[in-house]
Amino acid sequence: MMKRKASATELEYQSPPQCGFNESGSVRRGSAFNNFEMHPSQTPAAHSNLYGDELEDVEETPMLVKELLENLHFELGSCLEKTNILSILKGCSPCPLENDDLMLRFLRVERYNLQSAIKRIVKHYEMKLELFGHEKLGTRITLDDLDHEDMKTLRSGGFQSLPSRDRDGRVVVYERFQSLTYKSPKNLFRIVWFVSMSTMEDAGHKGHIVLISFQTGPFSPDLFDRVVYKKTIHILSKLLPLKLAGFHFCFDDVRFRMVWGLATIYLGKEAKQRAVNHEGTALECRYGLMSYGINVDDLPVTVDGADDHTKLRRWIEQTHAEGHELVPLCLNRRKDTSLCTLSAGLMR
Repeated sequence: MMKRKASATELEYQSPPQCGFNESGSVRRGSAFNNFEMHPSQTPAAHSNLYGDELEDVEETPMLVKELLENLHFELGSCLEKTNILSILKGCSPCPLENDDLMLRFLRVERYNLQSAIKRIVKHYEMKLELFGHEKLGTRITLDDLDHEDMKTLRSGGFQSLPSRDRDGRVVVYERFQSLTYKSPKNLFRIVWFVSMSTMEDAGHKGHIVLISFQTGPFSPDLFDRVVYKKTIHILSKLLPLKLAGFHFCFDDVRFRMVWGLATIYLGKEAKQRAVNHEGTALECRYGLMSYGINVDDLPVTVDGADDHTKLRRWIEQTHAEGHELVPLCLNRRKDTSLCTLSAGLMR
Protein backbone atom coordinates (compact mmCIF):
# COMPACT_ATOMS: atom_id res chain seq x y z
CA MET A 1 0.00 0.00 0.00
CA MET A 2 1.39 3.39 -0.99
CA LYS A 3 1.77 5.96 1.73
CA ARG A 4 0.00 9.25 1.27
CA LYS A 5 2.34 12.20 0.80
CA ALA A 6 2.16 14.89 3.42
CA SER A 7 0.75 18.17 2.20
CA ALA A 8 2.76 21.37 2.23
CA THR A 9 0.69 22.61 5.17
CA GLU A 10 1.36 19.47 7.21
CA LEU A 11 5.07 19.69 6.47
CA GLU A 12 5.16 23.32 7.49
CA TYR A 13 3.40 22.73 10.80
CA GLN A 14 5.02 19.60 12.12
CA SER A 15 4.59 19.02 15.85
CA PRO A 16 7.31 20.80 17.83
CA PRO A 17 9.58 18.71 20.08
CA GLN A 18 8.83 18.08 23.75
CA CYS A 19 9.67 20.93 26.05
CA GLY A 20 12.52 20.77 28.51
CA PHE A 21 16.11 20.10 27.53
CA ASN A 22 18.14 19.46 24.40
CA GLU A 23 20.23 16.33 24.06
CA SER A 24 23.18 18.38 25.28
CA GLY A 25 21.30 19.14 28.49
CA SER A 26 20.75 22.83 27.82
CA VAL A 27 17.36 24.45 28.08
CA ARG A 28 15.63 25.06 24.76
CA ARG A 29 14.30 28.50 24.03
CA GLY A 30 11.15 27.22 22.33
CA SER A 31 8.15 25.69 24.01
CA ALA A 32 6.63 22.31 23.31
CA PHE A 33 3.19 23.84 23.04
CA ASN A 34 3.92 27.37 21.88
CA ASN A 35 0.83 28.31 19.90
CA PHE A 36 2.78 30.92 17.93
CA GLU A 37 4.56 27.95 16.27
CA MET A 38 1.42 25.90 15.65
CA HIS A 39 -1.07 25.43 12.91
CA PRO A 40 -4.57 26.10 14.32
CA SER A 41 -5.50 22.46 13.75
CA GLN A 42 -2.83 21.38 16.24
CA THR A 43 -4.03 23.54 19.10
CA PRO A 44 -6.69 21.15 20.54
CA ALA A 45 -4.23 18.23 20.62
CA ALA A 46 -1.57 20.36 22.29
CA HIS A 47 -4.10 21.62 24.81
CA SER A 48 -5.09 18.02 25.63
CA ASN A 49 -1.45 17.01 26.05
CA LEU A 50 -0.67 20.00 28.25
CA TYR A 51 -3.60 19.56 30.60
CA GLY A 52 -3.75 15.77 30.67
CA ASP A 53 -7.43 15.41 29.81
CA GLU A 54 -7.02 11.64 29.84
CA LEU A 55 -7.04 11.80 33.64
CA GLU A 56 -10.78 12.48 33.57
CA ASP A 57 -11.67 9.34 31.59
CA VAL A 58 -12.38 7.19 34.67
CA GLU A 59 -16.09 7.03 35.45
CA GLU A 60 -16.64 7.27 39.19
CA THR A 61 -19.66 5.08 39.77
CA PRO A 62 -21.05 4.87 43.33
CA MET A 63 -19.93 1.25 43.51
CA LEU A 64 -16.38 2.10 42.41
CA VAL A 65 -16.12 5.00 44.84
CA LYS A 66 -17.34 2.85 47.72
CA GLU A 67 -14.85 0.10 46.91
CA LEU A 68 -11.95 2.53 46.56
CA LEU A 69 -12.69 4.25 49.87
CA GLU A 70 -13.12 0.96 51.71
CA ASN A 71 -9.76 -0.25 50.42
CA LEU A 72 -8.12 3.08 51.30
CA HIS A 73 -9.46 3.04 54.86
CA PHE A 74 -8.29 -0.54 55.28
CA GLU A 75 -4.78 0.31 54.10
CA LEU A 76 -4.67 3.43 56.27
CA GLY A 77 -5.71 1.34 59.27
CA SER A 78 -2.90 -1.11 58.64
CA CYS A 79 -0.39 1.78 58.54
CA LEU A 80 -1.42 3.43 61.81
CA GLU A 81 1.20 1.77 63.98
CA LYS A 82 3.95 2.27 61.40
CA THR A 83 3.33 5.93 60.65
CA ASN A 84 3.37 8.50 63.45
CA ILE A 85 1.38 11.19 61.62
CA LEU A 86 -1.51 8.79 60.91
CA SER A 87 -1.69 7.86 64.60
CA ILE A 88 -1.86 11.55 65.48
CA LEU A 89 -4.60 12.17 62.91
CA LYS A 90 -6.64 9.26 64.26
CA GLY A 91 -6.80 11.05 67.58
CA CYS A 92 -7.98 14.34 66.07
CA SER A 93 -11.61 15.42 66.35
CA PRO A 94 -12.89 15.55 63.70
CA CYS A 95 -10.56 13.01 62.11
CA PRO A 96 -9.66 14.10 58.54
CA LEU A 97 -9.04 10.47 57.57
CA GLU A 98 -12.79 9.88 57.93
CA ASN A 99 -13.62 12.64 55.46
CA ASP A 100 -14.50 10.58 52.38
CA ASP A 101 -14.66 13.58 50.07
CA LEU A 102 -11.13 14.63 51.00
CA MET A 103 -9.77 11.07 50.80
CA LEU A 104 -11.34 10.67 47.35
CA ARG A 105 -9.47 13.76 46.19
CA PHE A 106 -6.18 12.17 47.17
CA LEU A 107 -7.15 9.05 45.22
CA ARG A 108 -8.04 11.06 42.11
CA VAL A 109 -4.74 12.90 42.13
CA GLU A 110 -2.86 9.58 42.23
CA ARG A 111 -5.07 7.95 39.58
CA TYR A 112 -6.69 5.73 42.21
CA ASN A 113 -3.40 4.09 43.22
CA LEU A 114 -3.83 3.26 46.91
CA GLN A 115 -0.16 3.24 47.91
CA SER A 116 0.57 6.50 46.09
CA ALA A 117 -2.49 8.13 47.67
CA ILE A 118 -1.43 7.03 51.17
CA LYS A 119 2.07 8.37 50.55
CA ARG A 120 0.63 11.75 49.51
CA ILE A 121 -1.70 11.81 52.54
CA VAL A 122 1.20 11.18 54.90
CA LYS A 123 3.38 13.87 53.31
CA HIS A 124 0.44 16.29 53.20
CA TYR A 125 -0.23 16.12 56.93
CA GLU A 126 3.44 16.05 57.88
CA MET A 127 3.80 19.38 56.07
CA LYS A 128 0.60 20.74 57.62
CA LEU A 129 1.95 19.84 61.05
CA GLU A 130 5.19 21.66 60.25
CA LEU A 131 3.43 24.78 58.98
CA PHE A 132 0.45 25.15 61.33
CA GLY A 133 1.18 23.01 64.39
CA HIS A 134 -0.55 20.12 66.11
CA GLU A 135 -3.64 22.08 67.18
CA LYS A 136 -4.60 22.83 63.56
CA LEU A 137 -3.82 19.42 62.14
CA GLY A 138 -7.39 18.14 62.01
CA THR A 139 -9.19 21.45 61.42
CA ARG A 140 -9.82 23.79 58.56
CA ILE A 141 -7.55 26.81 58.39
CA THR A 142 -9.27 30.18 58.32
CA LEU A 143 -8.01 33.67 57.64
CA ASP A 144 -7.79 34.13 61.42
CA ASP A 145 -5.10 31.44 61.55
CA LEU A 146 -2.68 33.58 59.53
CA ASP A 147 -0.38 35.77 61.59
CA HIS A 148 0.72 39.33 60.84
CA GLU A 149 3.66 38.29 58.66
CA ASP A 150 1.47 35.81 56.76
CA MET A 151 -0.99 38.60 55.97
CA LYS A 152 1.82 40.82 54.68
CA THR A 153 2.83 38.03 52.33
CA LEU A 154 -0.77 37.55 51.21
CA ARG A 155 -1.21 41.29 50.58
CA SER A 156 1.93 41.38 48.44
CA GLY A 157 -0.08 39.51 45.81
CA GLY A 158 2.81 37.33 44.74
CA PHE A 159 0.73 34.19 45.18
CA GLN A 160 -3.02 34.14 44.64
CA SER A 161 -5.75 32.36 42.70
CA LEU A 162 -7.67 34.07 39.93
CA PRO A 163 -11.41 34.80 40.20
CA SER A 164 -12.11 32.90 36.94
CA ARG A 165 -11.22 29.45 35.71
CA ASP A 166 -9.71 28.41 32.41
CA ARG A 167 -11.94 27.27 29.55
CA ASP A 168 -12.03 23.70 30.91
CA GLY A 169 -13.15 24.78 34.36
CA ARG A 170 -9.78 24.40 36.08
CA VAL A 171 -8.68 26.71 38.88
CA VAL A 172 -5.87 29.08 37.90
CA VAL A 173 -3.21 29.98 40.48
CA TYR A 174 -0.88 32.93 39.89
CA GLU A 175 2.66 33.29 41.21
CA ARG A 176 5.22 36.08 40.79
CA PHE A 177 8.19 35.86 43.11
CA GLN A 178 9.33 39.35 42.09
CA SER A 179 6.27 40.69 43.93
CA LEU A 180 6.50 38.45 46.99
CA THR A 181 7.49 39.84 50.35
CA TYR A 182 7.96 37.54 53.32
CA LYS A 183 9.88 37.62 56.57
CA SER A 184 10.69 33.90 56.46
CA PRO A 185 10.04 31.16 53.87
CA LYS A 186 7.51 29.64 56.26
CA ASN A 187 5.24 32.66 55.76
CA LEU A 188 5.27 32.03 52.02
CA PHE A 189 4.64 28.29 52.38
CA ARG A 190 1.67 28.95 54.66
CA ILE A 191 0.18 31.28 52.04
CA VAL A 192 0.85 28.80 49.21
CA TRP A 193 -0.92 26.14 51.26
CA PHE A 194 -3.76 28.45 52.28
CA VAL A 195 -4.49 29.77 48.79
CA SER A 196 -4.22 26.40 47.05
CA MET A 197 -6.36 24.50 49.54
CA SER A 198 -8.94 27.28 49.51
CA THR A 199 -9.68 26.49 45.87
CA MET A 200 -11.16 23.15 46.94
CA GLU A 201 -14.06 24.92 48.61
CA ASP A 202 -15.62 25.60 45.22
CA ALA A 203 -18.28 22.93 44.65
CA GLY A 204 -17.46 22.47 40.97
CA HIS A 205 -13.71 22.11 41.47
CA LYS A 206 -12.54 18.59 40.51
CA GLY A 207 -9.06 19.02 41.91
CA HIS A 208 -7.16 20.22 38.84
CA ILE A 209 -5.21 23.46 39.05
CA VAL A 210 -3.14 25.43 36.55
CA LEU A 211 -0.13 27.42 37.79
CA ILE A 212 0.99 30.60 36.04
CA SER A 213 4.48 31.75 37.00
CA PHE A 214 4.56 35.31 35.65
CA GLN A 215 8.10 36.69 35.78
CA THR A 216 8.27 39.53 33.25
CA GLY A 217 10.72 42.27 34.14
CA PRO A 218 14.45 42.34 34.90
CA PHE A 219 15.86 39.25 36.57
CA SER A 220 17.32 39.89 40.03
CA PRO A 221 19.27 37.12 41.81
CA ASP A 222 18.35 38.77 45.13
CA LEU A 223 14.65 38.07 44.50
CA PHE A 224 15.07 34.43 43.51
CA ASP A 225 15.71 31.82 46.18
CA ARG A 226 16.25 28.44 44.56
CA VAL A 227 15.47 26.47 47.73
CA VAL A 228 12.23 28.39 48.39
CA TYR A 229 11.10 28.05 44.76
CA LYS A 230 11.80 24.31 44.81
CA LYS A 231 9.77 23.77 47.97
CA THR A 232 6.91 25.91 46.64
CA ILE A 233 6.64 23.73 43.53
CA HIS A 234 7.02 20.62 45.69
CA ILE A 235 4.05 21.64 47.84
CA LEU A 236 1.90 22.34 44.79
CA SER A 237 2.78 19.21 42.83
CA LYS A 238 3.48 16.55 45.47
CA LEU A 239 1.69 17.30 48.73
CA LEU A 240 -1.82 18.63 48.09
CA PRO A 241 -4.97 16.72 47.09
CA LEU A 242 -4.85 18.76 43.89
CA LYS A 243 -3.55 17.83 40.44
CA LEU A 244 -1.13 20.29 38.86
CA ALA A 245 -2.66 19.95 35.40
CA GLY A 246 -0.68 22.71 33.71
CA PHE A 247 2.28 24.99 34.33
CA HIS A 248 2.86 28.23 32.39
CA PHE A 249 6.15 30.09 32.82
CA CYS A 250 6.10 33.64 31.42
CA PHE A 251 9.24 35.78 31.14
CA ASP A 252 10.98 38.38 28.97
CA ASP A 253 14.51 38.41 30.41
CA VAL A 254 16.70 35.66 28.93
CA ARG A 255 18.24 35.09 32.36
CA PHE A 256 14.93 33.57 33.44
CA ARG A 257 15.64 30.61 31.15
CA MET A 258 17.75 29.24 33.97
CA VAL A 259 14.76 29.45 36.32
CA TRP A 260 12.56 27.76 33.70
CA GLY A 261 15.08 24.93 33.47
CA LEU A 262 15.08 24.50 37.24
CA ALA A 263 11.28 24.55 37.33
CA THR A 264 11.05 21.67 34.85
CA ILE A 265 13.41 19.66 37.06
CA TYR A 266 11.46 20.45 40.24
CA LEU A 267 8.15 19.51 38.59
CA GLY A 268 9.23 15.95 37.95
CA LYS A 269 8.94 13.80 34.85
CA GLU A 270 5.14 13.63 34.58
CA ALA A 271 4.30 17.24 35.42
CA LYS A 272 7.11 18.52 33.18
CA GLN A 273 5.22 17.16 30.17
CA ARG A 274 2.45 19.64 30.96
CA ALA A 275 4.75 22.64 31.32
CA VAL A 276 5.05 25.39 28.73
CA ASN A 277 7.05 28.60 28.60
CA HIS A 278 6.03 31.91 27.06
CA GLU A 279 9.00 34.13 26.27
CA GLY A 280 8.18 37.71 25.34
CA THR A 281 6.80 40.96 26.67
CA ALA A 282 3.99 40.99 29.20
CA LEU A 283 1.54 41.62 26.37
CA GLU A 284 2.91 38.75 24.29
CA CYS A 285 2.72 36.43 27.29
CA ARG A 286 -0.91 37.40 27.78
CA TYR A 287 -1.66 36.43 24.18
CA GLY A 288 0.08 33.11 24.77
CA LEU A 289 -2.02 32.43 27.87
CA MET A 290 -5.19 33.37 26.00
CA SER A 291 -4.53 30.59 23.50
CA TYR A 292 -4.82 28.13 26.40
CA GLY A 293 -8.21 29.44 27.48
CA ILE A 294 -7.05 31.62 30.38
CA ASN A 295 -8.96 34.85 31.04
CA VAL A 296 -6.06 37.32 31.04
CA ASP A 297 -8.34 40.16 32.16
CA ASP A 298 -8.23 38.58 35.63
CA LEU A 299 -4.45 38.48 35.81
CA PRO A 300 -3.17 40.75 38.62
CA VAL A 301 -0.72 42.32 36.19
CA THR A 302 -1.24 45.01 33.55
CA VAL A 303 -0.31 44.80 29.87
CA ASP A 304 2.81 46.77 30.76
CA GLY A 305 3.87 44.19 33.36
CA ALA A 306 2.97 46.24 36.46
CA ASP A 307 1.29 44.63 39.47
CA ASP A 308 -2.42 45.25 39.98
CA HIS A 309 -3.73 43.66 43.17
CA THR A 310 -6.84 45.82 43.50
CA LYS A 311 -9.28 42.89 43.65
CA LEU A 312 -7.21 40.96 46.17
CA ARG A 313 -6.81 43.87 48.55
CA ARG A 314 -10.48 44.82 48.26
CA TRP A 315 -11.40 41.26 49.21
CA ILE A 316 -9.07 41.28 52.22
CA GLU A 317 -10.48 44.60 53.45
CA GLN A 318 -14.07 43.48 53.01
CA THR A 319 -13.44 40.12 54.66
CA HIS A 320 -11.93 41.85 57.70
CA ALA A 321 -14.87 44.27 57.81
CA GLU A 322 -17.35 41.40 57.74
CA GLY A 323 -15.63 39.59 60.59
CA HIS A 324 -13.99 37.02 58.32
CA GLU A 325 -17.32 35.74 57.00
CA LEU A 326 -17.59 34.28 53.49
CA VAL A 327 -16.88 37.18 51.17
CA PRO A 328 -16.05 36.50 47.50
CA LEU A 329 -12.98 38.15 46.03
CA CYS A 330 -14.69 39.30 42.84
CA LEU A 331 -17.98 41.09 43.30
CA ASN A 332 -18.81 40.93 39.57
CA ARG A 333 -17.86 37.38 38.66
CA ARG A 334 -19.44 35.53 35.77
CA LYS A 335 -21.33 32.53 37.11
CA ASP A 336 -20.18 30.16 34.36
CA THR A 337 -16.45 30.64 34.91
CA SER A 338 -16.13 32.00 38.42
CA LEU A 339 -14.29 30.68 41.43
CA CYS A 340 -14.61 32.16 44.90
CA THR A 341 -10.93 32.96 45.09
CA LEU A 342 -9.80 32.46 48.66
CA SER A 343 -13.49 32.08 49.45
CA ALA A 344 -13.91 31.80 53.19
CA GLY A 345 -10.21 31.14 53.51
CA LEU A 346 -11.03 27.60 54.45
CA MET A 347 -8.85 24.60 53.92
CA ARG A 348 -8.41 21.19 55.41
